[in-house]
Amino acid sequence: MCFIYAILYKNIKAYIRSGRILEISNIRISKSGSLLKDNPNNRILAYVAVTLDNSIRLDDIRIVNGDNGIFLGFPTRLRKNGSRKNVVYPISREARAAITNAVMSKYRGEDVSVTSLTK
Repeated sequence: MCFIYAILYKNIKAYIRSGRILEISNIRISKSGSLLKDNPNNRILAYVAVTLDNSIRLDDIRIVNGDNGIFLGFPTRLRKNGSRKNVVYPISREARAAITNAVMSKYRGEDVSVTSLTK
């Protein structure tokens, strides 16, 4: 599984460096599910799947109600020593801002058109 994420990460990085612009082509938000409803102290508000260029899908992004406000939590995996390792995450401020703005707009119920991610 980690091997697949490593290849995906390298491909996205190469794609961005090539000068092409990635577009957020679809955002799916799930506000339901047993993981969200079973624990009243749960800070996760929703799970998100973001599709880039109709070809790459990023699952398990979380909308989290943190101490300093709402933010996006990108997928992590649990290591054998108990620490967490980022799996997929934006590598530039611009990409993080574009994904966050598009997801939060969709979460608030606003109409979200295709959003471009630049270098």
